[in-house]
This record gives sequence, structure tokens and C-alpha cells, in this order.
Amino acid sequence: MAHSLRWGQSTSRPKTPATVLLQQLPDSPGEERERMVRDFALRGDVPDYVQTWCPVPVSRGRHSGVFYCAPDFLSIGDDYDFVRVRINGVTAELIGAVVGAVLPTKHMVDLIYDASKQLEAQPWGPPYDQSMMTTKRWRRQDKKIDDQASDAMFARGDLWEGHAKNVVVGAGLTAKRGENIGIYGWFDERGRAIQGPAVNWNSHEWTYTDYSQCIRLIHKDMLVDGMPMAVREVLQDKELAPLISDEGTLAHCTYREFHPEWLE
Repeated sequence: MAHSLRWGQSTSRPKTPATVLLQQLPDSPGEERERMVRDFALRGDVPDYVQTWCPVPVSRGRHSGVFYCAPDFLSIGDDYDFVRVRINGVTAELIGAVVGAVLPTKHMVDLIYDASKQLEAQPWGPPYDQSMMTTKRWRRQDKKIDDQASDAMFARGDLWEGHAKNVVVGAGLTAKRGENIGIYGWFDERGRAIQGPAVNWNSHEWTYTDYSQCIRLIHKDMLVDGMPMAVREVLQDKELAPLISDEGTLAHCTYREFHPEWLE
């Protein structure tokens, strides 16, 4: 399996600090912000520490395997000045298509949480208004996350989970015909998903983003019984899908299937 992601065209290009990138991003959500985040990521402005894969073991019946996830949520910037990005599932998959990554299922998020150094959700509470979706909230929320991680002495590159909702794929993609976004996770001090126990497919259309949701990238390939397989192939195999899905096989595994024109 690969041990790192491949960002940008040149490893010698200095990364741009998030402080500079954030000055360029619009404060409001929308296509312009999504396009700029995609472009920043794909030109290589991503911290080195998230450009690695952490193994997560899986087993079900007579089958076992390993999938690989980024140690933290997708960020832009460098290792000293970065911010986790809040983008929709289609934009995330456009980035993933270049670096060889896909989005997780709910079951994969649970497995990551069990294997991780666990952080607690840090909700803001009301008012639940447009301010939740602004870019300025990103860094303010990240400070709450990173202060907690520092107090717990978690190191960069360790596998962390619990500190944001995940954009996920699942059966809701088929049920909603790709028109809604699936959100799951953000675990409390007792290990319960605040956005749970089921994936929320009903509250937000597919372009929605707010400060609480982030992107966990999963390597597009995994090991099943010692052999490499594409995650999407596993999700569509009746016998193997339960390794990484608690909904059985998935007829649709990507948001891009329903929105191929986005940012093209």
C-alpha cells in the first residue's frame, strides 16, 4: 500500500500558510469557495502530517482486512499554520480523485473512532444561523479542537477522531438520489455520535457546509484477506461489504455520480 498522498506537481514548492489562504477565501459558502479550496489542495498547500495513511483493521466472519485513512481531517496550509476545510462531498471527491482517496461510510467512521486517539465534540450551540457556515468560523473552531488535543498531548500524525462530523457515503445516496449530504459523527465524552446514531441524510442539501463538518480521506484501495481491492469494489460485493458497511452493499458510492458537472 502507498504510505503517502501525492499533492501538487512539485515537492519543492513552499506551502502557503493558512493565514494567507484564508485571506483569499470568501467568507460565505458557495461554488467560489469550494473551487478555491480544491485548487489550494491540489497545488500542494496541504500540511505534510495529513499526507500519510493510518491502518484501521476490519473483520467480519471469515474475512478480515485493513483500510487506510488520513490521520486527521483534510486541511490547507502548512504544518505550522493550517486550517481544516469544510467542503461538500463532491468537492472532496474531486480532490480524492487526484490523490487516490474516497469518502468513508458510517461504519468506517466508527472503526476509525475505535482505533483513534479520541477527542470530544466542541459545539457552539445556538444561534443556528448563517454564521455557522462562514469561513471565519473554521479557524475559531479549529482552535477549540487543537487546544483540546494539546491538553491531551496528542501528536500531529497520530490518528484522531471525534472532533468533527464526517461527510459520508451510504444507502442515503441512493434514497436521496444524491440531492442531500450524509453527515455522521462528532462524538461526545461518552463516545456517542452527536450526529447519530444514524447518518443524517434529511437535513441538508448536497452543497451544504458548516463549521462542524469536515472531510476524512480514505485510501481508495484496501487489503481484504491479504489481497488489495478497491474500497468501492468491496462496498459493492455482497459478501465483503459488511467489512466496511453496516448497510450491506451500496448501489452508489460517490456524490460525483449525481453531480458530474460540479466545478468542471
